[in-house]
Amino acid sequence: MPEKFNLGAYLRKMMQNHPSDFETREEHLSANIKALAEFLPTGKESIVQRFISEVSERHAIMATTIANLTNEIDIAKKTGNQDREAELMSLLKQSLTVNQTLASRPAAAPVAPLTVISEPLAPPSTIQQPSKPVAEPRMRISSVIEKHLKDKKATAKDTQSYDKLCRVTRTSLRLFISCFGDMDVRKINGNVVGDFRDALSSLHVNHGRDRAGRSIQEEIDRTLVEGLEPISQKTIKNHLAVISPAWRDLVNREIVPRNPWIGWSFDTSQKVVRRAWTDAELKTLARSKWTTTVMSQKTYAAMVMIAAYSGMRIGEIAYLRNEDITELNGIPCFLIREHVKHGITTWKPKSKAGIRKVPIHSKLLAWGILDLMKPSEEYLLPELKGDESRSRGQSFSSEFSRHKTRIGLPLAVTFHGFRHTVSTRLRNVKADIREIWIDAMLGHEPSHKSMGTINYTTEIEIEHLRDVIELIEYQDDFIINI
Repeated sequence: MPEKFNLGAYLRKMMQNHPSDFETREEHLSANIKALAEFLPTGKESIVQRFISEVSERHAIMATTIANLTNEIDIAKKTGNQDREAELMSLLKQSLTVNQTLASRPAAAPVAPLTVISEPLAPPSTIQQPSKPVAEPRMRISSVIEKHLKDKKATAKDTQSYDKLCRVTRTSLRLFISCFGDMDVRKINGNVVGDFRDALSSLHVNHGRDRAGRSIQEEIDRTLVEGLEPISQKTIKNHLAVISPAWRDLVNREIVPRNPWIGWSFDTSQKVVRRAWTDAELKTLARSKWTTTVMSQKTYAAMVMIAAYSGMRIGEIAYLRNEDITELNGIPCFLIREHVKHGITTWKPKSKAGIRKVPIHSKLLAWGILDLMKPSEEYLLPELKGDESRSRGQSFSSEFSRHKTRIGLPLAVTFHGFRHTVSTRLRNVKADIREIWIDAMLGHEPSHKSMGTINYTTEIEIEHLRDVIELIEYQDDFIINI
């Protein structure tokens, strides 16, 4: 059957049945079933089952590719980029015509692309059996956890303790699924669990109670932008610990090679865990195209470049006015200070320590940050909008989160992570700089709050802060072009 099945035609038909064209999910499913029947011989159950096992995996991969291409085509149309639209349409057509020849080659032979086959489907009696074994059924984590809980019921000491175990385990399971979906347990490795741990470290303590329809990614961004209290390391440890026992049976049955939920270290005395960007993640960001039409590439690039080469908070960058850029002792600087209009404070830094002077990095000057200043505009980045319910920083944060998700970066990698990246790199640099200079440049409270320290902080020379800022370096000179 696989050699006669017209995969390209089938996928084109399925693409026509878009969910938005139907009023209910049931109508959408009915249309899909009807379309599927057009491409399958009737009568034999084994034919249908063999089709599902042979095509489902390739269908899922191609459906994802097609969905991504379709989305990018929509963006190209909206932006009027006809060249990009034509390029994407060509890729889409290729994706729709790709197939694999299975029956005409031995199982071990190389797989070659095949154009869409137009011959009618062969009758059941002439169908050749597929050479490769039927794919194993998925082992979703939800099913594995529920089976584990069912098995535990027989050995539970009392109903109350068992009910509590079920409640906390299902809570942890829901969190995992909201981050990664209902994954096959055979694909959950140490890397996945590590990303889950990082994501939990960036969530606030009340994420489950006042989520109000926001996604996990939006809650992570909200935690960092609004400075909410994050989940404790002890709680994160407990989330991993309640899922871990379900893996013991999987390991014993040799379904998975090891238990990735154990062996993690937790500093239970540390309340706030920040996730810095890795060099590989920065490279992915630099090479990826900004595709949203809500705000321009110029605004996106400026936000990222300022954050990467200053460690400023997202709100501090978003609320930079042209009048907040000046020279002090011949050194171009950003001034982070309260905004007062008609005697009313319209915006202010997060803390008293946040009121500060930040020298502009030479990389930013060479990049052209000062060229963005327009006399007719109040803000350096006027495309950012805000109101009483939504700050200028939040409007950018949402778009940035969608962008990084689209290019495959982990949940825990956030815009606020640039601040932690700068802080970490400066504190690890081998240079004659003082900790208090770093704190003053980043707007941190001094580690030692003696009267002498507080007085000294206000008198740090701008030359010292410039020396600190110039120590921020990245591999390959990290740049986001306009």
